[in-house]
Amino acid sequence: MANRDEERDCLFCQVLRVSSDELPWHDKILARAPDVGAVIAGLGAFVPGYVLVFPEEHTESTLRVGLRERFLEFADRTVSRVTAVFGPATIFEHGSCTAPGARRSACLEHAHLHVLPGSYKLAGSMQQWPVKLLDNIGYALKGSQLSEGYLYLREPSGAVWYAPDPMVSQYFRRKVAEYLNTPDEWDYLMFPRLDNVRETIHKFGELDLE
Repeated sequence: MANRDEERDCLFCQVLRVSSDELPWHDKILARAPDVGAVIAGLGAFVPGYVLVFPEEHTESTLRVGLRERFLEFADRTVSRVTAVFGPATIFEHGSCTAPGARRSACLEHAHLHVLPGSYKLAGSMQQWPVKLLDNIGYALKGSQLSEGYLYLREPSGAVWYAPDPMVSQYFRRKVAEYLNTPDEWDYLMFPRLDNVRETIHKFGELDLE
């Protein structure tokens, strides 16, 4: 359970809490399902159409979201709309561990799914850990696995993978950068790719998630 200080300092909680006028242009909400979740453009957009889908609840991972089924329905609608405009997408999550101060792949302690148009052969990068293959997100990891963190991947083909968290910051983003032959440009803050972010916002604004 998050404390008030964590929520106050959390980017996604701030996005949900303050007015649109108080937010940087790139953090403005693109779509929202009240009490469920919201969508914003992702900085470091390798390609246009990259968005982040996050629950309103401040929790470490999608597998801990209280309204998980409603949140995943919202996420699936987002993926469908992104696919309609930008093409089939890869969906991934660095599911945070709950231990304070522990190393983790997630850079934020508020659950969020990355929706990235394109295919980047990320499943191959997970094969060095024990992997669980599923047909949907939701019920694979329990107990200690959830507490220790995990990787989640859904490929454009629909195949879903889970693996233990390798504790490497922005793990999947590193692998996408390698695939694109820009291995040093994985950090979204160092390489925000604002032109792609602007295109995402412009085209996403035409979509209806209701």
